[in-house]
Amino acid sequence: MANKKPQGKGYSEERIVTILKELEIGKTIAAKYLREKLGRSERHACRAVGISRSALHYKPKPDEERLREEVKRLASENRRYGCRRITALLRRELCVNRKRVHRIWKDEGLGLKRKRPLA
Repeated sequence: MANKKPQGKGYSEERIVTILKELEIGKTIAAKYLREKLGRSERHACRAVGISRSALHYKPKPDEERLREEVKRLASENRRYGCRRITALLRRELCVNRKRVHRIWKDEGLGLKRKRPLA
């Protein structure tokens, strides 16, 4: 009991983490809440929530939305093109990674319709 910090008024830290998980708040938001409101260290907050410290500092690339819109536009214009062909078209204009395009492709639910066998 000597290593526990006094909580003061309100819920315990474990209860707060449980409540944040029940509310389905993102883990990074929960860790930032623990740091700012409860005054916990970065390492302690990340361990309580279950994320790495590098994930707390992650910032998505700024052109992600532009790339997402471009993938959707090209897929709607060229319905017979797959993910690889769309990536080739995008590389003419932008510097893109095939794995990023594939992730966006899956997230947006894009894809070719399967041909039904003639019976």
